[in-house]
Amino acid sequence: MSSLRSRLRAVTRRAGSADSGLSLIELVVAMAIFTIVLGIYFSALISMSRTTVRAQDTVDASDALRATFNMMDRQVRYATSVNRPGQGGSGWWYVEFEATDLPEDQPPVCYQWRLDSTNQVLSFRTWSQDGASTVTPWRGVAWNVESDGGGAPFVFTQAEGSTLRQSLTVKLRVTGATTGEVAAQSTTFVARNSSYKSPSNLDTNSDGASDTPVCLTGMDRP
Repeated sequence: MSSLRSRLRAVTRRAGSADSGLSLIELVVAMAIFTIVLGIYFSALISMSRTTVRAQDTVDASDALRATFNMMDRQVRYATSVNRPGQGGSGWWYVEFEATDLPEDQPPVCYQWRLDSTNQVLSFRTWSQDGASTVTPWRGVAWNVESDGGGAPFVFTQAEGSTLRQSLTVKLRVTGATTGEVAAQSTTFVARNSSYKSPSNLDTNSDGASDTPVCLTGMDRP
């Protein structure tokens, strides 16, 4: 009987020991490990989020440039005469070109592009050379835009010698609005309907302006 009581007390002690729970030290260690794991997880999550935002900013800037150059390509390729670019009184950059070889006896159409270097906005406007149409309002195309490399964003090449057509080189960079990621591009557009006979081709006095600029009806460079 005595032996049975001893065995029961031993079993009771073992059961009590198994159900005694964590000590304070064990609890502190477990909490420390859990905190470290949480820190690693949230650090990786924040890093991944920043990478995603930077990538999206780069994509948005590149998309803005791509849309801009696609639009300019459609316009410049049909131009018959391109003015030499220049700055207005505000210091903003301008360039104009005229398309005359249009279907269905349409009157000549003029395009004027402007880089507002103060507000970093690239925009354009247009008008018909029919003596009656008014100039459209400026249409913004891209924002946070600068000339890539500084200086003039529009560079004109005249038709002469083996260069049979006028061309316009556009150098732009767009800065992402969120993280400041930058996309830059420089592209040359050839005015396929231009030639050395285009009115705006020559600059005989080397003053940086075309001798006979086109699109004077609605053009100004404020």
